[in-house]
Amino acid sequence: MSYEKIEHADNPVVDPGGEDEVAAIDEERKRRLDPANRADGTEVDNTHATLPTLEAWEAEHGDDGSTGGTSDPSRTFAEMEVSEEERAEIAAERERRLDPANRPEGAEVDNTGRTVVDGRFVD
Repeated sequence: MSYEKIEHADNPVVDPGGEDEVAAIDEERKRRLDPANRADGTEVDNTHATLPTLEAWEAEHGDDGSTGGTSDPSRTFAEMEVSEEERAEIAAERERRLDPANRPEGAEVDNTGRTVVDGRFVD
């Protein structure tokens, strides 16, 4: 592709570089952004909008950490309230699953002797 000349139906041929090229690009940008040149049915007009960062958007829309609002499900599960009955049930199920007698034949991984803190191995 050659960048020696810019030729466009709405722009004159402009010599490479220089203020003429910058002016032509700026005019084309203004023409394209002009609301009068938008296609019918255009739903969003962000011409004069300053779009928020993700953090600002979450703050504005009330991301309180409840259901949804994050793409990290582990954070949501880590922050969930769990009753004592549920904790006991989870602990019993964990012990049952970790019992070497309940492992399938040919199991390749045995992490029974390892220490886990906050969902990560610490040894």
